[in-house]
Amino acid sequence: MGSLVRPAGLFCIACIAACGSAAAVVATPCAPQASLAAPAAASDHERATASAASVAPGGTVTLTVTVKGDASFQADCAAPLQMSISDATGVTVDGPTPAPERGSRCGTVHVAAAASETYSVQWTPDASLPSGIYSVTLILGDLAPLQLAIPVRTVAGGCG
Repeated sequence: MGSLVRPAGLFCIACIAACGSAAAVVATPCAPQASLAAPAAASDHERATASAASVAPGGTVTLTVTVKGDASFQADCAAPLQMSISDATGVTVDGPTPAPERGSRCGTVHVAAAASETYSVQWTPDASLPSGIYSVTLILGDLAPLQLAIPVRTVAGGCG
């Protein structure tokens, strides 16, 4: 039996066995998905970003809001950065915001003109969450909420 020469790229291999003969190997290229940029959103003094373009159920993505000065805001000390996550139908799919990072400023926060203040939370989608795009609303104190569209994918790439 000859050897299989595999061109560069991703391929899905299907083996078809015929009764009483050697197995035939058929290589079919699969279409890799375009690389996605990590989600981001911004308003006057704040910018929200995600650490990755997508996340797998059970995986973790870090969500960050950075405030650039000259700005002031009130932030709850129990959870300065809060998040709410909903599916495409608007149903909330995740519980309360995790505890704040150590050293997060709260109460009345003033950010000087040349300074910035950063707050982060992590989201770990439940392992049973279906693939889809989820709306993550990040709320830092009394500043305007920012929304990120985070794809949750059960299969990385385009072959599966």
